[in-house]
Amino acid sequence: MMHAGIAQGNGLSMDFFNLLYGPLLWKLGQKLRTGEIARCYADDLALALCSIGRLRTFTPILDAFEDLAGVGQGPKKCHWVVVKPLTQRQRNWARDLPAQWSDVRLGYKAKYLGILMGLWVTNEERFAPAL
Repeated sequence: MMHAGIAQGNGLSMDFFNLLYGPLLWKLGQKLRTGEIARCYADDLALALCSIGRLRTFTPILDAFEDLAGVGQGPKKCHWVVVKPLTQRQRNWARDLPAQWSDVRLGYKAKYLGILMGLWVTNEERFAPAL
């Protein structure tokens, strides 16, 4: 039994998503720098940022979105995928994120919409599940 939200497969779920995530993408877009992107697909959000330090700009926006809309990003499902080796200082910084983001995994690859993403992902890794 559901007490809130829209059931998966409900015909209104796409409209609900657009109503909620449209303003979020607009707000994120205000903070993006040249070369950075914010995209949504299905119920997933992807941010491509120029540095790991830029996450501090966006986590408060995502937290406010969750408070206002009641829709969270599920940090336990989130991955920060980096495209260059991290320094020890950057790794330590990631550990100092606010408590609600402490479960986010930091690495060089992650699955997004069932596809393995990351700069150093080989074709063999990417297509291994299909073979």
